[in-house]
Amino acid sequence: IREHLVASFKQIGWDLAQNEPAGDLPTLKDLEKWLSGLVKTYFQAERQNHEVKKASEKATAAELQDFALACERIWWLDDQRCVPGKDYVLQPQRYKNSSWNKGDEAPLPLFKWVKDDVLQRDTFKHFISLLDNYIAETGQTEDYSAEEKVEMNAFLSACCKTRVMQYLGDYLKKKGKIRSDSESDLKIFLHELWFKLYRREAHNDSSGFEHVFVGEVKEKGGERLVIGMHNWLQIYVEEQRGHLNYMGYLRPKRRGTNSLRADISEEQMLSMQFTWKDAVKPVGTSFIGPSPEFELALYTLCFLFGTQENYLTIGPYQALIKCYHHQNRHLGTSYPEEPPMTKDEAATKIQSKERTRITRKQMGR
Repeated sequence: IREHLVASFKQIGWDLAQNEPAGDLPTLKDLEKWLSGLVKTYFQAERQNHEVKKASEKATAAELQDFALACERIWWLDDQRCVPGKDYVLQPQRYKNSSWNKGDEAPLPLFKWVKDDVLQRDTFKHFISLLDNYIAETGQTEDYSAEEKVEMNAFLSACCKTRVMQYLGDYLKKKGKIRSDSESDLKIFLHELWFKLYRREAHNDSSGFEHVFVGEVKEKGGERLVIGMHNWLQIYVEEQRGHLNYMGYLRPKRRGTNSLRADISEEQMLSMQFTWKDAVKPVGTSFIGPSPEFELALYTLCFLFGTQENYLTIGPYQALIKCYHHQNRHLGTSYPEEPPMTKDEAATKIQSKERTRITRKQMGR
């Protein structure tokens, strides 16, 4: 809380740590805007704390009727979700208005740092151990070694001990997808869904886990394209290894966090452009900060109970989770997107731009 307060007071030219001015004095209008945003932010924080405390690992009747409520619940159950500014720091840098802009607008990496203890959390470290088990190029048959099978089992075992997966197990049992909510039954189900190899371009050259979390490279029209790869930990790891070059983010239509912030470094859903292993990802959207088990559970729910386009409330975000089946039975891909603006939101934005244009004209600018 203190870190947020220090950052917030800096916006109005006051150094809370030293208790002295730090910049130009704000106008009364600036103070009113700042205070309104501060109150809104801390009301949201209080609501989040309340939701986390009351969240249960047992699925309610309402959630069993509406899987969207289940998706919202697992956000609050994600005890291991990372906190921006505390567990990691982003460097979004310059934005792009369109994915057609292939220029590199970001001389720095996306991640300034991620705390070492975050990477040593049980599900995080086992997840990271899986990231080098795959051939990036599609069309090349994959095969799991004995060691890689041990790593998969260790990852799923770690996941099944979390509140997120305990809830998922209860949900799947009540919906008749697994015989019991035991760890063994849940692990078998998740392994079949996420790690079973299938044909994308050649025999056993892909899986749900590889595509969504690790990423793949395919040739299309003489260009190498990144497909999948919607996980923030993979992006961070590949940046650290020198394999990934972040090129800038796409400006969001709406903000999940307090829109009065000076930048978007605390957003936890970001659309971006990057290159990876000499292939380009024109635009890809990822959650930033959630645990591996949260995304595994979210996309599992969407695959089983959703459609290709799922409009959901995920924490502070209105998100469009896309989920596509492959060959009618495999998880082909799943990822978040920012949903289109509503008519009211679009009208408000147009009105705001028009007011700005009139004001500038009156000021002779």
